[in-house]
Amino acid sequence: MQRVIHNAYKRTDIFHCTYTPHHRFEDDVSVYHVMKNRKCFPSGCVQFKWRCQKFDKGQKCPRGYSWIGRKCTGCKYYYEEKQGYSSEVQVASEEYESFLEELKEWEEWLAEVRHREVEFRGTIHTVKPHMKAFDGRDGGHHLKFVGWLLTFRSAIVGYDRFEDPIYIHTSRSQMKRFHFRTGMDVDGLGTFGLDRGRPLLRHFHRVEVLNGDEIEATEVTETEGHVAAASSETFSPAPEKCMLCERGILVDVEGEKSRQSNPNRLLLCLEGMPAPDICLFHLRDALAGARRPRVTGQTEETGSTDAPS
Repeated sequence: MQRVIHNAYKRTDIFHCTYTPHHRFEDDVSVYHVMKNRKCFPSGCVQFKWRCQKFDKGQKCPRGYSWIGRKCTGCKYYYEEKQGYSSEVQVASEEYESFLEELKEWEEWLAEVRHREVEFRGTIHTVKPHMKAFDGRDGGHHLKFVGWLLTFRSAIVGYDRFEDPIYIHTSRSQMKRFHFRTGMDVDGLGTFGLDRGRPLLRHFHRVEVLNGDEIEATEVTETEGHVAAASSETFSPAPEKCMLCERGILVDVEGEKSRQSNPNRLLLCLEGMPAPDICLFHLRDALAGARRPRVTGQTEETGSTDAPS
């Protein structure tokens, strides 16, 4: 019998935490973040924030650094600020017990498929560039286009129906061959894994497109990916308004600077808007009376559906 599976890790209605970076999510954090990543329930957690007496006063670093990193630990101006936080359950005890049963069922199913090759079928919701970001020497970031990410609102995994977002990394060569775009129904095999609680299929192969000739959606090209890496605006932390925008991509940053925030993440804007409060993307679409091609989904930390990196 076909089972209906939901991703209990991405629920954001169970826990509440007042840690400052969570304010942009209205302090609601995912089950994965609390129970698997931080493991801070019920005992709470301690954060050590790196600080600099020079930066606190608006002065320059005597060593010429523009941010606080691991090389600062021997400096007399460096210090750490200890902060304690505790996540709280924001549902009634009966609902929490029901959630624990749901979590158990999800993890039992996950144990069956994780790191294993599974059959997959789904309808593409978005196609977007797959980006990686690296710390730059000047304190900024360098973006690199590495392929494409297909997002699905639901899918058939094995014999079961998965009713939450799921993602597939696909190569440039596969994109050139199959011309993936919004609305396509695809079959294939892939290795099932998790990226911060989000289901992700890698090594996607034996691909079959079921309705390619019927789809009229605008096709995305590799040129768009390279242009996005070279010219798109980035924001950190990710503005709340941009988290659900189809033209925003959440990107992990690799490097020493990013390890301080474990890890740092950027929101990349494909429209090149310099600030969220002046963005006219959706207003422009409404005035044009047409929908622009989608190339992104939503985002993470609190269970939205943007891309894993």
